[in-house]
Amino acid sequence: MDKRFLLLAKRAALMGGDILRKNFARHHSYQTKGVDDLVTAIDIEAENTIVGILETLFPNHNIHAEERGLVDKKSEYTWIIDPLDGTKNYIRHVPVFANTVALQHGEKTILGIICLPMTGELLHAFPGEGLYLNDKKLNPLVPTTKTVDQLYMVFSTGPNPDKKQKMLDLYNKIRPKVYDFRKLGSAAFNLSHVARGFFDGFIAPDLPPWDLKAGELILTEAGGQVKRTKEGAVFAFAPGVEPVLTQALR
Repeated sequence: MDKRFLLLAKRAALMGGDILRKNFARHHSYQTKGVDDLVTAIDIEAENTIVGILETLFPNHNIHAEERGLVDKKSEYTWIIDPLDGTKNYIRHVPVFANTVALQHGEKTILGIICLPMTGELLHAFPGEGLYLNDKKLNPLVPTTKTVDQLYMVFSTGPNPDKKQKMLDLYNKIRPKVYDFRKLGSAAFNLSHVARGFFDGFIAPDLPPWDLKAGELILTEAGGQVKRTKEGAVFAFAPGVEPVLTQALR
């Protein structure tokens, strides 16, 4: 791994996070894009800052960012960026949000970063090298010894009405079995907290690459697992959780 990738990506994520944190208390007007999806001027400012930093050293790399879409420069490297994951929370001044930077070489994610601006935390991971929090390597997750009624889960319904109903049906099936379910409004935040053992699992109907790629690598390097169904649904678990939940639902 070229350490320039990590150094520049960390700088980009932190500077994007600074923009989010410094503007958090302001009133935020917003526009609607698609179904039940919002964007603010701060999303765009943070994205422009992150992309601008990455392009200074890697001008020929592809960029796939939430607000601008894919800029395909025919490179084998693609930066995947979410400048603000949790826009609805941000607009309402709920301090649960993140920004993410991931790097793919071909189809393989080789770097994942999640920045949590309100707590000053930055997680990063490379394949096979474990999970780091503010540059300190964390111990991998220990396989759970919990019973199903001790599982503490998070979930997302997503903006699509049909998929939202399917998620609510799944929620109603699982909720009586587990200790509790939370809906926090940021996939990256959720994945980072499963990776640190705060939650046992996360379920979502589907996630775009900017919401998933960094967190998927981070959770995998922590010892967890991420699975996707043919329909695109995401099931992310700490080690040992999936068989406990599966057995309880039979």
